[in-house]
Amino acid sequence: MSGRVKLQFNRYDYSAFITFFAYASSSVIVPVALMQIATALGFPLSEGGMGAGGALQISRTISMTTLMVVSGFIGAKLGLRKSLGLAAFFMGIGCLAVSLANSYWFLFAAILCAGCGEGYIEAMATPFVQKLHKENTGQYMNFAHSFWSIGVTGTTIGAGFMLMCGVPWRPVVFCTFLLAVAAGLSLLWPEKKGHEFPEEHETLSLGTVVKQTKDIWSTPKFWLFFLLMFLAGGAEYCLTFWLASFMQLTMKTGAFLGGVATAVFAMGMVTGRMGWGVYVPQKRLGQSLIVACTVGLLLSCAIPFVRPDMAVGRVGGIILLFVLLYLIGITIAPLWPTIQTYSVDRLPKHLDETMVFVWLSCAGVPGCGTFAWLMGVLGDVFHSLNVPFFLVPACQLLLAVALLIETRRKIHE
Repeated sequence: MSGRVKLQFNRYDYSAFITFFAYASSSVIVPVALMQIATALGFPLSEGGMGAGGALQISRTISMTTLMVVSGFIGAKLGLRKSLGLAAFFMGIGCLAVSLANSYWFLFAAILCAGCGEGYIEAMATPFVQKLHKENTGQYMNFAHSFWSIGVTGTTIGAGFMLMCGVPWRPVVFCTFLLAVAAGLSLLWPEKKGHEFPEEHETLSLGTVVKQTKDIWSTPKFWLFFLLMFLAGGAEYCLTFWLASFMQLTMKTGAFLGGVATAVFAMGMVTGRMGWGVYVPQKRLGQSLIVACTVGLLLSCAIPFVRPDMAVGRVGGIILLFVLLYLIGITIAPLWPTIQTYSVDRLPKHLDETMVFVWLSCAGVPGCGTFAWLMGVLGDVFHSLNVPFFLVPACQLLLAVALLIETRRKIHE
């Protein structure tokens, strides 16, 4: 009997899709325009500024992680729908500030501000979808998360094209502010009677949050999933953050092809997440993740060897890289959402699901920041991004090994 179901969406699903899209745009707009921003604000990447560029992700990580830690409390007090809408507006304010930045530290602070909204969305968008769909959660979750990748695709192509046409980076970044406002409005628009979002309306005290957290932290198996999320963040965001710069620095392309490269990778993730959401049943999540990591590992090892002076020529090298990026995107796509939903199946049922999602995201986001920064530091050391890209297959190898160990253990063990 097939484990597939026909997915059915309502207004709140579409609000989640818009929010994921806007969140993705906010997250990738700086990486896409990083070459132009770095030159304008005095830390050019080709002159030892890659470490400083990567450190911008540390700023985002700090604020995102802080908001995720308190997100369960905020969500219980304000409700998921309203609090997510406010977070989208706050993210937009940060994007507006980025577009006005006149120094590195102003930019650093602006990204810190945007990260506050992004952190809350990261923590609570997943429970938002989970509360809408109590059954076949993994399929709905992968489908909803695919709009992150759609947002990455649209933003990277659109922003890259605008930069290629000579549009200054400031108005390009300003567009992400408008997207964040649209997401906020879609969530805060008055509800139709009889079709309200299924809020739990529970009063969550600080003591309850502490107890839920203590229960989660005292479960040894949770820390394995925590590690998995940290590595998944590294595998995904190393590519998302540095691809546009890699294309311009190593492949000697312009901003447009830098954006297209990131978009190709994102399209692979769209394909992967929608495919996993539609075709992979809940009971096969663990095995599917191992296969994805193993195939992705083999493909990712080829990236550092793609150069413009290859025998196939510069154009052939770019085409080969695009094919690799699309396939790698398919393999990396399910990691973040599927590890989260898989963990809920495998962890003891007395643990609060929302807090499990929150704490796992608190591992994934630092993974993004840590590995993006580490790639920048290594880029300055090697004066190239080729060698640092081996961090991606390294993350996938560790993921495959850890997942293989986990799937051999009994459920709830």
